Order: sequence, then structure tokens, then C-alpha cells
Amino acid sequence: MKNRIVGAAAAATVLALSITACSAPSVDDSRDDAGALVIYSAEEVVDFFAKRFENDRSGVSVEVVKGSSGESVSRVIAEKDNPRGDIVIAGNDPASSNPGVFAKNEGVDLSGINPALIDDAGYAVPVVVFPVIFVYNEDRLKGDAVPTKWAELADAKWKKRVYMGNPITSEAAYKAMATWWAIGGWDLVKAIAQNVIVTEGSTDPMRAVGNGEAAIGIGVEQQVYKWADGKKTKAGYPTDGIILHVQTWYKVAHSPSPTNATSFLNFMLTPENQKLMTKEYPGMRSVLTDEPVSDAVPPLSRLNIIDLPEEAMKDRKAWNDRWKDIITSVG
Repeated sequence: MKNRIVGAAAAATVLALSITACSAPSVDDSRDDAGALVIYSAEEVVDFFAKRFENDRSGVSVEVVKGSSGESVSRVIAEKDNPRGDIVIAGNDPASSNPGVFAKNEGVDLSGINPALIDDAGYAVPVVVFPVIFVYNEDRLKGDAVPTKWAELADAKWKKRVYMGNPITSEAAYKAMATWWAIGGWDLVKAIAQNVIVTEGSTDPMRAVGNGEAAIGIGVEQQVYKWADGKKTKAGYPTDGIILHVQTWYKVAHSPSPTNATSFLNFMLTPENQKLMTKEYPGMRSVLTDEPVSDAVPPLSRLNIIDLPEEAMKDRKAWNDRWKDIITSVG
């Protein structure tokens, strides 16, 4: 994928699940259930558009099987001999490391998508774009100025006042760490790490800010806007660099309903539904070249968007190990 393609809001490491599946000697490519569609995802936007798809396509019943990105990918891999799902929302390019498990995105109309977001390998279907930013609580700032740059979070006054997910398990946190590295190298990562509290979940930082527990919470724009009320809690857009997190959807190879899978992906990429998505879910941005933008968020053209460093993509394990060393040394 190109530099701007940074995967879905998702766990970096595929979790090992114990799933009881009915294994078959070989997959059946002749099946194509016209009345069903199964999607593996925990994203609430899927529920919303699944209902719209059912209303639009009479006779099709959509089942959304809940699970994190890592759990969903693990389920697909476990079921590879007898696939049960048709679409999975995944992260960290699972197709390249699991040959034969995911289907090519053939039949999906990508003509209107921003070319910088298209997967050269031909598997991922970009559906949503999220800038990685932060949310802040004015009451918890206690008179301190709102940071305008990531680098300002290295100031000692933010000690234990900045919440973020774990970069090892949170895609948003990993992108934040990579942003800091792109701006100031490992020195800046170390300096900011001195001030952060690492939370268990990737959405916990925004919840902590919204509940008045933290001054600043780091996450993807969509999660930020679930808590930013524009009054005491507001979104912050650092001017020294913002990395985009692209949520990618995949078709499952040899799935039970491949035709409906392709149809649903095309349904999600129509200008009408991309515009509706940005309206119903502030912070979810369209992947279309002619980007429909919600009035709730600034256009990407006004943000300092930078590429995810190639170094962060090449050896994720080494970067995770480096983060472990940094965060465990914090006093």
C-alpha cells in the first residue's frame, strides 16, 4: 500500500482465538447465498448501513458479528476451510500475511476514491478516513493554554494529564507514536511518554476527558467527536503534523455470499452514503476524491497531513519493543 494507507481502526497484533468451526475438506466456490450477508466488525457505522442495505435490497438479511479488528481477523483465519463471513473490517493489512484467506476487491468500484488511498495489492477497500488528533477538557486544563502542537505535550506540566491507548494494541495510539517520531524522532517520543497515562482500550482516553478525569485524550477523530461537545470538551488539531488512519474493509475468500459482499462495499462507496456517513458520524471522513465534509470538522486541506513513516510500517515489532522499553522506564 502507499504511504497514506495506514489500515483500519484496529489492533496491530492478530489475537489467537479458540473458535469451534466445522472444518470442510475443501471450500465450496459454487455457493452464493443471495439472501444473506455476514459482516465481522464492532464498528457502529456497520449496524447503521446494514439496515439501510436491507431496506435497499429486499430479501437480503445482514448479520453483523461483533468483535474487535483483531478478533474478527482471527475468526476469518480460523474459518478459512469453511468461511462463515463475507466481509471483515480489519487492520494492519491482513491479506499480505494470510494468503488465500481474503479475496481481491474485484467488482468494487474504486473509480471515485482518492488514488492515494487505493491498495496496490488489490485487496483492501478503503471506506473511511480518520485523522489521529486529541480531545481536551477546558476545566481540566486549569488555566494552561491548549496545546497547538504535539511537541508541546513534552512539557513537564502535562505529567499524567495526557491519556492514550497502548501503541502495541491500539492502531490510533501507534499512529500517534509514529507522528511524534516523524516530528522529533525517538527523543520526542520519550519526552511525551514521560507525561502520558496508557489506558487499556483505545477509546478510554476520550472517555476520561469527557468524564473530567483527564485534560487531554489522544485518538481518532471519530472517537474524539463522540465526546467533544464544543463547549468544555473540544477537538485539537496539532499543527506540526497529523497522520491519517484509513479504515479498510476486506472481502473474505470463498465466502457464502460473495455477490452481496461486493454489492455492500459498492453501496458504502456511493456518494450518497459517503455523505450520509460524514453527517451521521462526525469525524468519519469520506475516501472519495470529491470529499463530502461534515460542517462539524475542518476540511483536510486545512490540516497539516503527513505520511506514516516507512520505518513504522517496515518493522512494527521493533517499534513496539522500543515503545515497551520507553514506557517501562517512565518514573
